[in-house]
Amino acid sequence: MHFGGREMFLVALINYACVMLHLEYLLRTSWQILLVLIVVIFA
Repeated sequence: MHFGGREMFLVALINYACVMLHLEYLLRTSWQILLVLIVVIFA
């Protein structure tokens, strides 16, 4: 199966978008976990 330049670019773009979404999700959840830890420690 031979990919053209446009297909390769599209695949790379989709992979990049998936990674960015995953990173954003991880950062958001880790931020919430940190917030909970701070509340638990100082409460």
